[in-house]
Amino acid sequence: VRNTGDAAAANAVISANISGGTVRSATEGGSVTAGGASWALGSLGAGETRQVCFTVVGNAGSTLQLSASASGVCADPVSTSCETPVVGVPGILLELVDDPDPIAVGETTTYTVRVMNQGNSPITNIRVTGQADPDSQEFVSGTGATEITRTGTGIAFATVAQLNPKQTVEWKVVVRATRAENALVKVTLTSDQLREAMETESTNQY
Repeated sequence: VRNTGDAAAANAVISANISGGTVRSATEGGSVTAGGASWALGSLGAGETRQVCFTVVGNAGSTLQLSASASGVCADPVSTSCETPVVGVPGILLELVDDPDPIAVGETTTYTVRVMNQGNSPITNIRVTGQADPDSQEFVSGTGATEITRTGTGIAFATVAQLNPKQTVEWKVVVRATRAENALVKVTLTSDQLREAMETESTNQY
């Protein structure tokens, strides 16, 4: 705020109101409230400029709407406003774990595939594919968040339409060891927001 006059403005006050977010802190001794902040600046001299700041935390996908006003003795109140969109960031955690390990030829093990959105914005159209070791394993069954089907030597997981922040989905895939080998299983994930994530797991078959 700036005093554009030629005399001091006594009892100068700045008030700011915010919607769509929460005020966490304010500079220059500002008083924080649930819907904004205010500053009692005292006397603002002729031509003097004062700057204040406050920190706001918004929700992903929302728009912060700010209105601010300044007033003082013998000065007409002034106001301004602005908007700030809040953009979220998705974050994928892809896990692949086998149990039990090791296994004998003819026995089965179960691979758990787990996907978590660690970010603060939804992830859409999550597509997962898997590949058992084609030389030493055979697909037995699969269950979980979406349907699992066998595609030649691969495994296809039906698409997850949307995964919200902190939400987790998982599948369990059962395979049988057909020969002794350190078998390697791979899963690959793609989505609208993320190009590709990949995870591998080895199983000792004897």
